[in-house]
Amino acid sequence: QLDPSLHRFEIFSRKKQDSILMKCFEKWEKHRKELESIENAENNACADIGSLTSLPMDEPEKLRSYIRRCASLVRKIDSNLWDSERLKDPFERFIVFKYKKLMLKEGGLDLNDFLVQTVRMLERVDEIRHRYRSIYRHVLVDEFQDTTTVQFELLRLLVGNRGRITIVGDADQSIYGFRGATLTNFEKFCRCFPDRTDVVLQQNYRSTETILRAANSVIRSNPRMTLKSDMFTCNPRGKNIVCIVAKNPEREIAMVLDNIQAKRSEGYKFCDIAVLYRHRFIGKSFEVELKRRGIQFGVNGKISRYQSSEIQDILSYLKLVSSDDHDRAFERVLNVPPRGVCSQTLSTIRKTAKRFGLSYLAASRKILSYNLRVDSPQQRGLKLFVGIIDKIRSELPRLALWDLIDLVIKRTNYYHHLWKQVDRKEADCETDDEEILGETDSDSDENNARGFGEIP
Repeated sequence: QLDPSLHRFEIFSRKKQDSILMKCFEKWEKHRKELESIENAENNACADIGSLTSLPMDEPEKLRSYIRRCASLVRKIDSNLWDSERLKDPFERFIVFKYKKLMLKEGGLDLNDFLVQTVRMLERVDEIRHRYRSIYRHVLVDEFQDTTTVQFELLRLLVGNRGRITIVGDADQSIYGFRGATLTNFEKFCRCFPDRTDVVLQQNYRSTETILRAANSVIRSNPRMTLKSDMFTCNPRGKNIVCIVAKNPEREIAMVLDNIQAKRSEGYKFCDIAVLYRHRFIGKSFEVELKRRGIQFGVNGKISRYQSSEIQDILSYLKLVSSDDHDRAFERVLNVPPRGVCSQTLSTIRKTAKRFGLSYLAASRKILSYNLRVDSPQQRGLKLFVGIIDKIRSELPRLALWDLIDLVIKRTNYYHHLWKQVDRKEADCETDDEEILGETDSDSDENNARGFGEIP
């Protein structure tokens, strides 16, 4: 029912998706230049060719904006179940088509692809659709205003006409239109489930009366929003809202940190105080000023736990243990921990894999068995890596998942590798701290000594 290549796939991270887009950009530039050369050779100026998007390949900052634009476009296409032919811009149509083709070739899906393929499977395979409808007899959807077309189709297929579904949403709080969220899903829901029961949630449990009144006053000034005049709360009136308007970002940071130090004089500890910000680039400026003032702090939410390099390394090992057909995972952990396998050896592996139609892991076994063009130190590192994978794989049938992860960590000596990295990072941090402290005055040093150790 589905493309055979999708029977084994990998969910690509945002970083991998961006690398695929970069390949698409390179193909586009080659395509555009070929069209221009044909135009010049025929001495026939064409307005359509002259207007084709030219990418700033040598300007990383500008190129990143194109990556964001195209990534958003791909999400919107998938979220609305559109075809790339619907796009009128030749550049956009080319990039989306090539992106999908390359993702399929490399056995990768992004999260939207995953939803699209699931919808197609449920539409086409009655047995699977009926099975999951019997499993999910009750479905609850929160933040319904942020659902996309493909997500609504998934819900409709899972629930069917007789299913029990509850949705919670507020059209005024829809903020993800740029990701493909659409308010028309409310209308579709009403049509699909005409016997529904509507319940208006009038009581606010989260906010104080002061906050609720302030929010209502803002809504009254917005002609595109409907005031929920009957909203109420039983919470106390609460403190008055304090608005601080700063002339520039530097002044804003200074005012926030002045407030923190004032709280310290009132008896608060640093661990009682948090600074929340929406964009990461703001956080970096806060960190610099916090260090300059000698205020101890910690940063949360810098990176998703599952996007950390350590998690990705272990996942790559698990993929290779489960199957040879994971060339990206092979490249990632071939030298993690370091095994002395050089880029020339990796190039030999790639050429052998291409010549014989093998995976990189299978090509490595072939190289080792025939001793093909691999120096002795390189061969030892490659032999060690392949041996680790094969040995763990031989024990796979008797292991639970957690035991398998533990075995991977032990056999690869991954803990030792991490500790060596920690030692190196601590040495770098000490150097950074010395540079920052060198810029501070004696008062900052005194504050630093007084505040140290208060964060548990």
